[in-house]
Amino acid sequence: MRQKIVYFIRQIGAPDSLAAKWLIFIALVVVVALMFPQGLSVESDYSVGIIWTEADLYAPFAFPIYKNEREYERERELAAAKVYKVFEENAYIAQNSIDSLRKFFDLIEKIIDRKKENEQEIESALSNFPLPLRESEWQTLWLLRNAERQHRNVQHYTFEKLRRDVLLVVNGLYLQGIIDVRKSQFKENELIARRKKTLEQIIPISKLYDVTELGKTVQQTFITGYKAENDTVSVATKIALSFLSPNVVYQKEQTDREVQFATDLVPRTLGAVSEGERIIAKKERITPEIQLRLDSLKKAKEERGAGINAYVTFLGKGLHVFAVVWILAMYLFLFRKRIYHDNRKLILIGTLLLVVSFIAYLTVFIAVPLPLRFLIVVPAMSMLIGIIFDSRVAFYSTVVISLLIAGIRSNDYGIALASLVAGSFAIYTVRDIKKRTQIFRSIIYIFLGYSTAILALGLERYESIETIGNQLLVASFNAILSPIITYGILIFIEKTFSISTELTLVDLSDLNHPLLKELAHKAPGTFHHSVSVATLSASAAEVIGANATLTYVGALYHDIGKMVNSDSFVENQIGSENKHRAMSPRKSARIIASHVDDGIKLAREYHLPESVIDFIPMHHGTMHIGFFYEKAMRQKKNAGEIDENDYRYPGPKPTTKETGIVLLADGIEASTRAIVEPTVEKIEANIESLIKFRLLEGELDESTLNLRDLTRIKESFLKILIGIHHSRLRYPEKESVEQVMPQQPEIVQPKSKREKPGKHASEQRLQRTIDSIDLK
Repeated sequence: MRQKIVYFIRQIGAPDSLAAKWLIFIALVVVVALMFPQGLSVESDYSVGIIWTEADLYAPFAFPIYKNEREYERERELAAAKVYKVFEENAYIAQNSIDSLRKFFDLIEKIIDRKKENEQEIESALSNFPLPLRESEWQTLWLLRNAERQHRNVQHYTFEKLRRDVLLVVNGLYLQGIIDVRKSQFKENELIARRKKTLEQIIPISKLYDVTELGKTVQQTFITGYKAENDTVSVATKIALSFLSPNVVYQKEQTDREVQFATDLVPRTLGAVSEGERIIAKKERITPEIQLRLDSLKKAKEERGAGINAYVTFLGKGLHVFAVVWILAMYLFLFRKRIYHDNRKLILIGTLLLVVSFIAYLTVFIAVPLPLRFLIVVPAMSMLIGIIFDSRVAFYSTVVISLLIAGIRSNDYGIALASLVAGSFAIYTVRDIKKRTQIFRSIIYIFLGYSTAILALGLERYESIETIGNQLLVASFNAILSPIITYGILIFIEKTFSISTELTLVDLSDLNHPLLKELAHKAPGTFHHSVSVATLSASAAEVIGANATLTYVGALYHDIGKMVNSDSFVENQIGSENKHRAMSPRKSARIIASHVDDGIKLAREYHLPESVIDFIPMHHGTMHIGFFYEKAMRQKKNAGEIDENDYRYPGPKPTTKETGIVLLADGIEASTRAIVEPTVEKIEANIESLIKFRLLEGELDESTLNLRDLTRIKESFLKILIGIHHSRLRYPEKESVEQVMPQQPEIVQPKSKREKPGKHASEQRLQRTIDSIDLK
């Protein structure tokens, strides 16, 4: 059992696992179906202003007419605003503070009067004194008390007057009320409910004091009463403030309960519809009142959904999503095999569909006065798929996601149309993208797409200018946001899913790339050869409909491994002796073949995409390293002593049209450079002969290139090579084709129609077969 589970997991983990494909598909269907609205729904889009095209609609059961959600919330807010914030007065706080203040003055009087009689008792009283006073403040109190004892009226200021004034001020402030919160938290002159036991008084909050106002208020009161007597004012202010604290406390919990009670009293409904009553007639225009009835019917159906089999309704939603997503799945299966057979790419497409669906799901529940449905970033998804894959896959994906978000938003036809148009416009802008900054030109086109759909539906439904304006405002924000998202996420997707987009390839095609600059420095001959092969290959790829950019980039990097032993390759041996003359054929062949592994290692160090790395081993396939193989054959009397695998490239053979083109271009470019006094006939014969030879060797068997493609490739190669060698071409009236093929070091090259003495029998038979093929 355990082995079966492990085997199943391995099968799912395979890049082309059928089980994994179904798992991705089913997971997408289930998750999106869960985002669909719960319960039953009205099957039509019914915005105000449009004509009802269905049959007369009658109420299947009695149901209440619910108020518009926005209007209902506004009424609740108004009801909540009418509730006064509750403040409770605590009489004990004021009474306790005044009693403490009286005892405080009695203690001061006792300390001053007995200061010289009983010093020990006085020291004990000071140690427990509730308010620290400075020496100058004690001096002021002693002067006031002494003036009173000697019956001297010092400008009518006595200790008893100080006592009476402080008590009056403190008591007055308590009567006015001191709150425990800052008045800045409330509106100016906001009315509040001041409660004392069973009594309630509605007053403006400005009549009360908060703790931040007490200092200034108390000081100003004493300055008014004592005028220029600054020391007395200071002492009086300090004593009064020490015995003042909030006595009117804000009751937040009680306030919240009363607000909740008031909002709960707001009626949710406007009336009711009886069973069998006609809601709307066919061809009747939908008014705001009729829309309320339709919305209420939808809500009533959702509420009654509890009595319906939830599994049956979910099955219907699942089939709904299945039918929509199946459109894209069948298109990929029939017309985009490369995507269908790569589960990573399927996961990427599924993830993008899921993310956009979730955004649509969120817009249903976020209650704001703006039309958030136009903020669903369908254009961003369309552009990403268009850049990563192609415009047709992007269009099918846009159609699918537009239908899905319409279903998630309760069959909202308007957003489906707007998303489809804006997404299609976005795809158009990235169809032939060559630079990442070109993404931002899509802002105008996305906004144009949304504007077209919004204006069309708005005029058709006779919507208000304010409604259309709000929709255009949100759509404009989406038009700016989508390109930013596309630009930011694209690099992350390329790295995470190991996908080389057209933009990645364009970046790699820059000849100032560090790897290409290093190749030009260490192996200038190889660099020139690579650029020539890239030009030949890209032209041929364009002619047969292959990916010209990928072919060009792959050709640029196909020989980077030659940097490691650059002087071991003939194109880099300028003015130096050929090292292979002193080596055995087997060792030379191994050195030549090693540039494949060296190139793959370098490519991975520089993080080249896998699609580009494939060109390094595939541009030679499993061909013979011909020159050294023949040299070994001449040196060995017995051919059985030679291991043929020592003189072959490791492969694999080209598996795509692009790698097959580079395999042909690599050999043809090298052999054409070796032609002495090239003519059109010699170049053409060279191209045709090498293509035939590679075809018969089986090197192109896995590349999907057909004879029609090979004919077009030959014509493209010939046109480019004639242009390159134009200044050196001779056009003789007659030229023997048998003399055109030169010997080259890295490939087995047919030499002439005449079989030379000592030539291997199998090669003689192969040569006769080649001569019988006509690519024309």
